[in-house]
Amino acid sequence: LSRRAPAFDVRLAGNLLLAKLTARSFIVTAPPERDLVAFSLAAVHMRFGNWKRAESLLTTLTSTPRGDGVSPAMAKFLTARCKEEQGDLEAAVALYKEAAAADTDVAMDDGASVAMLARLRLATMGVR
Repeated sequence: LSRRAPAFDVRLAGNLLLAKLTARSFIVTAPPERDLVAFSLAAVHMRFGNWKRAESLLTTLTSTPRGDGVSPAMAKFLTARCKEEQGDLEAAVALYKEAAAADTDVAMDDGASVAMLARLRLATMGVR
């Protein structure tokens, strides 16, 4: 009977996604695709509370493609979430303010914009 730590159990949905994206990150070379994989990998790391690892992936993005839920502004928003969770509130606020300027970038399937999400986070933090 093989025993593995839950983080390496590919039968768990998040772990399988993490494994697939990590494997994919080793073979993609085109900047937009590489950034899309890194963006997705960062989101999975955030799901597991790996804020520092997610932030390090997000800060390497240079050619983030635009699409529903994916954009340079969404990368800033997610980086701000990482900073906030790690206690760097000043950096988080600055990044949320940058993301709040992106009114045209859609963050969710329901049409919520990155700007709206960033403004909500700022309001939650008591920042105007």
